[in-house]
Amino acid sequence: MMKRLLVFQHMPWEGPGQHLIRSAEKLRVGLDIVEVRHQPIPDISSYDGLIVLGGGLNVDQEEDYPFLKSEKEAIRRSLEADMPYLGFCLGHQLLADALARVS
Repeated sequence: MMKRLLVFQHMPWEGPGQHLIRSAEKLRVGLDIVEVRHQPIPDISSYDGLIVLGGGLNVDQEEDYPFLKSEKEAIRRSLEADMPYLGFCLGHQLLADALARVS
């Protein structure tokens, strides 16, 4: 069975990059990329891990970027499910925010 990773992308120019894409292909890992600004976040329970990329926004700008609320909730659910997580820049900040709010 192929592993599947969910990737949250914030900016069009800050994608997963060719190294990650090639590595995933080589290891037969599926990458489902969601542009969180424009697409709804799917149910994370069907994924084997979560990758959250960087972006120019700040973790506390929920009023300017309402999608951050649902993204943070998905990250909290991934933590509760003990799902592997890899965050880059903003992805690390969102993880820290979620960790501060996990009960």
